[in-house]
Amino acid sequence: MKQLKRVLRLTFALLAGSLSVALAGEVSGSVRSVDGSGVGGVVVTDGYNFAQTDAQGCFTIEVDRRARQIYISTPSGYLVENKGSRPQFFLPIEESTKSYDFTLTPNPLNDERHTFFATADVQATSKDDLARYATIAEDMRQLSESLGVDTFSVDCGDIVGDSPWLYPLYLEVADKAGIPCGAYSATTI
Repeated sequence: MKQLKRVLRLTFALLAGSLSVALAGEVSGSVRSVDGSGVGGVVVTDGYNFAQTDAQGCFTIEVDRRARQIYISTPSGYLVENKGSRPQFFLPIEESTKSYDFTLTPNPLNDERHTFFATADVQATSKDDLARYATIAEDMRQLSESLGVDTFSVDCGDIVGDSPWLYPLYLEVADKAGIPCGAYSATTI
């Protein structure tokens, strides 16, 4: 029985390794404005390799087998779509996908001035903690609106302590602030 378990583990490890290798290779795509025009000069990466879009907004990049997402660096004058408060500047790499396309919206605000909020160690371990954090998020929203400039934020550190079940509730609170926010956790955002 022990030998069978070892053989099964080795087989699984070999299959998993071959799937990772299958994801490697060249992919292409585009970065376009909502009006359909290409956006040139945008940096595209898989976290290991980099490319830049041409004048028509097209790119080709060699994807490393360890990569899990294709990302863009949002150029000045544009915004990416948000999912709640989370900017969607990345697409998951999928074995059957060879083209990755991004759409940008022209920024209606002058993006030469920004407001940046950084919150660290929210440490929510209960719904009461999240209710207190909601008052902070509301203050940030009001301040952002009063300034009338681009605002973005990042939440880092121990966001939900040892209470991962609170993470979806934390995202709901962050979404109400209406500020694009990078929140880093072990879950996929």
